[in-house]
Amino acid sequence: MLMDFTGIDGSTLTAEDTQGLAMLGKLDSQGVKDLHLVIAIEQNIAAVMKHICDKIFADNSWQLDIVESVAKGHELFAR
Repeated sequence: MLMDFTGIDGSTLTAEDTQGLAMLGKLDSQGVKDLHLVIAIEQNIAAVMKHICDKIFADNSWQLDIVESVAKGHELFAR
């Protein structure tokens, strides 16, 4: 699954974004196993997103990657 936030100018990580990611993280416990989640996000908030996602998906079977462009995300899927 690729989530693309790169086209949102001046975006910041909101409480709603964090809540949405937490709800997404619950899918693993509901039987959605071994998903590859790639989040494409602007460089200025990539570190914050990585920190939050590492916490949310810590006990999850999903592979998680944070990238700074959609092209890099597609490269990960091509492997």
